[in-house]
Amino acid sequence: MKPSRDAATFQVVDELGLSRLGDLLGTRACKRKALDRHAALPGKAPGALLGTLRHWILEAAIQGWWRAGGIVPAVPLAEWGMLESADGRRLIAGRLVDEAVARMNGELSRTEPWRAPLSRAWAPIAWHNVLVHLRSLAVAQLPSKPIPVPMASGAPPKLARGLKRTEVPLSSKPLHLRGSADFVEWTEDDIVRISDFKSGAVLEPEGHLKEGYVLQLQGYALALDDMASPRPKGFRLEVVADSGVFDVDGRRETLGVLRSRIEGQKLPWGQAAATAVDYETAGPSCMHCPQRPRCASYTQYAEEGWRSNWVGVGQRPLPLDIWGVVESIEAGTTTLRVGIRSPEGERRLVAGLARRHFPSRLCQIGEPIWIYALQTLEGARSGQFVHPLNFHEEGPKPWTSAWTTQVFLTK
Repeated sequence: MKPSRDAATFQVVDELGLSRLGDLLGTRACKRKALDRHAALPGKAPGALLGTLRHWILEAAIQGWWRAGGIVPAVPLAEWGMLESADGRRLIAGRLVDEAVARMNGELSRTEPWRAPLSRAWAPIAWHNVLVHLRSLAVAQLPSKPIPVPMASGAPPKLARGLKRTEVPLSSKPLHLRGSADFVEWTEDDIVRISDFKSGAVLEPEGHLKEGYVLQLQGYALALDDMASPRPKGFRLEVVADSGVFDVDGRRETLGVLRSRIEGQKLPWGQAAATAVDYETAGPSCMHCPQRPRCASYTQYAEEGWRSNWVGVGQRPLPLDIWGVVESIEAGTTTLRVGIRSPEGERRLVAGLARRHFPSRLCQIGEPIWIYALQTLEGARSGQFVHPLNFHEEGPKPWTSAWTTQVFLTK
């Protein structure tokens, strides 16, 4: 079917995940990315697994520091071996992901055939179960074991002095916010420390913390403030990353300004947004947005980028999507090789396109086609990226494949 880019409305979420607060309020934010209840590109790519596992390894390393009686450091203790360096954590995470995916592919094909192999069934419902399984595999293989810190299971934790816990669920009904803080400690001097663990880059090129991370932590503080009775005297907010520990402004006056900004949005929570385009802001935030097939603003933005041959320095200028008119088809047993003439007149090639995208019929020459979330082997030239001429879905290795590709036809 054709992507519903002309949809005049969309359903707004009941509550906003705090990790999306930057998408709602950030300088280059797109409100639709934050608020649209239904994702047009469901699922997550294998790279997200790697980031999640690195997050757990960092968390385990920090727990090891707590075990030794220390305070959250910029780097963990040397006794953790490879865990003491960011590169070491990445190597361990990559190895564990490879082993876990290979193991789970085999196990899921035997126990739950409806979602195996993973590369062909990366649905949101499978994602949660995969993460739970992968977490147990990762912890079992860590070179050193931390003493467990109480986890968020069973009854919700009591928000009061003495609290020291990972994965604390927080929410604010007045602000329609929800999320889970990585670590919360309510000290005896009535200050709440909220730590958010980040496994990737946390700084902007200018050297300051990414705006979305700042808003996320401040949102956690607002949610805890609305849940706790009595409220704490103050907050200490920090991002804990491979590169160090970074403080975030948690002063009451700063949090009050953020509360007013959220309340001033006047959003139709849980209802239909009257005009979708009023919530759309095409730009860098489109890169990982799951709403791209339904967004007219993104379509215009991408086509302008293709016509102007935009260049990205150090990163791709546009998502790895392509659409246009089918010019050639080479059909294999399980995949297709499709030549496409994109709107600006360039010929693009999509190889390894799985036939499962065409359950009733294959695409036809002369027919419009839209393909989202592909991969490419085309790298940068002198540090600069352009939109590729050659894409693929199924690559030579699992980590070079596009696991969340979606294909749309006119009917």
